[in-house]
Amino acid sequence: MNEPQILASMSYYASRCVPLAASLNVLVQRLHQSQHMSCPQRAISLLVQAMRLHRRNKTVIQDCTSNLFFLTSSHYASCSKQQRNDIIMELIISIETCQDDRLILQNSLVTLFHFDIPGDVIFVFEKLAKVLLNTLLNFHNDDGIGVRAIHFCNALVCSLQHDMKEQAARVGFVPTIMKIIRIRLDQDIADEMLEVLWGTLWNVTDETPKNSWEFIRLGGI
Repeated sequence: MNEPQILASMSYYASRCVPLAASLNVLVQRLHQSQHMSCPQRAISLLVQAMRLHRRNKTVIQDCTSNLFFLTSSHYASCSKQQRNDIIMELIISIETCQDDRLILQNSLVTLFHFDIPGDVIFVFEKLAKVLLNTLLNFHNDDGIGVRAIHFCNALVCSLQHDMKEQAARVGFVPTIMKIIRIRLDQDIADEMLEVLWGTLWNVTDETPKNSWEFIRLGGI
């Protein structure tokens, strides 16, 4: 199928999982070969729609997140602010609701790195932070998902101003990071994850007395 046929099929079968998934898979294969598209915004709109309609269908979400990875990599600049917001929200929901699906988690996390941090994600900061921290707790021993999650957490807090760093503390950044550091120290694990955990803890407490006191209150490390 060519691009117009793929998009027409995605639109026509929007409410029917099986044929929709087939169309999404064709798009994945096409984008894997060449990320050039004449109507990337139309494709993105259809992908967001598919994710909203079929949040419990892992096959659809897998293919949608794969397609969004390719499209946001090549066509980020052509996305409107609303489209960026829509993509980010659907990726966060996918991470939150598909903790048992590694492919969806990996696709969603790497796609989030295509956006401006914190500018593009500030509108949904608290929800994103909570979802990332929960993912980090679940996958801190995972070299793929866990490492991606902590790198995003670090990039997020590193770019925040003082008031937003305090907001980060309110969603549990300090105790969560401290908990995972202690686990790794108890297990005598020194690796990339531990290094970035320390960096994240430094960045979330740096020049932020409230967060530093939280670190002290929790007993330090």
